[in-house]
Amino acid sequence: MKKILMLMAIMIAVVVQANAQTTNNVYNGANYSVTIEEVVQVKGKTAKQMYNNALLWVNNSFSSPKSVIQSREESLGLITINFCTQNKSGSWLEATLKLQFKDGRYKYTYDNIWLRWDSDLKSLGAQDEPYGKWITHIDDKYKATWKSDLLKDLSPYISSMKNGITSTSNDW
Repeated sequence: MKKILMLMAIMIAVVVQANAQTTNNVYNGANYSVTIEEVVQVKGKTAKQMYNNALLWVNNSFSSPKSVIQSREESLGLITINFCTQNKSGSWLEATLKLQFKDGRYKYTYDNIWLRWDSDLKSLGAQDEPYGKWITHIDDKYKATWKSDLLKDLSPYISSMKNGITSTSNDW
């Protein structure tokens, strides 16, 4: 019996650890928050190297890097970015991206995700709102795909960010 309990405890720990290594999409209906995060393993890279590569990625990816970087704390291995991008429906996604670095791995977290509408849609009654609130009143046929739609909208940033952070070239 003890062996079975021990085996079950080990299996649960393995499952929890495996889940921590993949992209997590969290929706909290109480405050309409949506969070996307992932821990990425990077062999042979120090926290400082990845931190510096992330700053290069920001400089190359945003037309005004100083305006999107909200905080840079090299000693903590932390960069916080606020940015806005147009999504596939023509509205805008505004989000906070937090990057945390440790030797051999980093974690990115997208949160504070808002849906912003252009003035034409606002004149028809659309309102800026947290992404999590918006998904509560969309048509049922779209509710099943909101997570994949959001990931598709953010995937160019996620992909280029991952490539930038793990880059081995430093073309200054």
